[in-house]
Amino acid sequence: MNRDESGREPPSVATEWTEQRTTESTKDRVYAVAIQLYEPTRVATVAEDADVSKETAREYLKWFAEIGMITQDGESPDLFSRNESYFEWRRIQRLRGQPIEELERT
Repeated sequence: MNRDESGREPPSVATEWTEQRTTESTKDRVYAVAIQLYEPTRVATVAEDADVSKETAREYLKWFAEIGMITQDGESPDLFSRNESYFEWRRIQRLRGQPIEELERT
């Protein structure tokens, strides 16, 4: 492995990912998983991927569904998926806030 200027080996990608996960808030971890739910997904799967309890995952997923970011696609078991319309709306709002010159360059 290549060493940095201090002579130490840089951390592996897995180490960096683990360190980042431990410094993220619970909400951020559930959010990071929720925005990737392209098909209806069980709460237990989200909880495992976000490294939180099922109850915590369910609480945040229901809140994200209330604000429209995701949709609740089923109950018993609770299933959630990404709401593409929400993300399109967010992109439009972001673009609307940019000067026309900036948009023309992109």
